[in-house]
Formats: sequence, structure tokens, C-alpha cells
Amino acid sequence: MIANPDGNLDVYMLNVGQADTSVIVSPEGRVVVIDATKATKILNLLNQLGNDGTLEHLVLTHPHSDHFSGGNRLAQDLQILEATVAPFWHEFGMGPVTYRRLIARLAAQATNTVFLSGYNRWYPD
Repeated sequence: MIANPDGNLDVYMLNVGQADTSVIVSPEGRVVVIDATKATKILNLLNQLGNDGTLEHLVLTHPHSDHFSGGNRLAQDLQILEATVAPFWHEFGMGPVTYRRLIARLAAQATNTVFLSGYNRWYPD
């Protein structure tokens, strides 16, 4: 949450190279991050905006590392209240270690997590 929101809907597009991250701040100061690539840039922006250490919603559109790799740092440094994440189901398991670590961190901080397929919990089997 932004401590002193300006009453506007603010959208920030962070160019981080191969992919982009969107940070949306509601008129009330609620923060949504879409595709967390470079956590350092996201955290710097949030600090400049006066974030209180809370992220209202993290959205990961698909499980490629250039879309979720910064999520681990965000989950380490911020309290994430809700997350909508793309599942990583395929015959080779649950995806890379960094993705599994992110899902575990979200679970550990009791983030209300919904997988885009409609599941509300991780099914590792």
C-alpha cells in the first residue's frame, strides 16, 4: 500500500530488457505488480512511491523466468496479500527450482494464491 496515494490510477511500465513489468497503483494506494522480472527495479519504484511493505496483488501471466524471477525477492521483502499465478504443469515436474521456491514462499506467508487454471492450491503430484 502506498502511504500517501495521489487519488489517481497510476500505471508504471518498467522496461527490464527481454520482458516488462507493470506496476499499477490504485487511487486508494493499492499496488498490483504484473510479471515480476527485476525485483530491484520494482522495489526501488515502490520505495520512491512510499510503499509500506505490502503488495496487494502479484500477477504472473506465465511461468517463464523472465516473468516470475523477481517474484522470489518480492515475496522475501514484501507481504503479498494475493497472487494469481500461471501453473507450471508438464510431464517434467513442477518447473524450475526458482518457481517452486516462489510458490513455497507465497504459501509460507499465507498469500491467497489462485492458479490461472482455477486451482487454489499447488498440486505437486
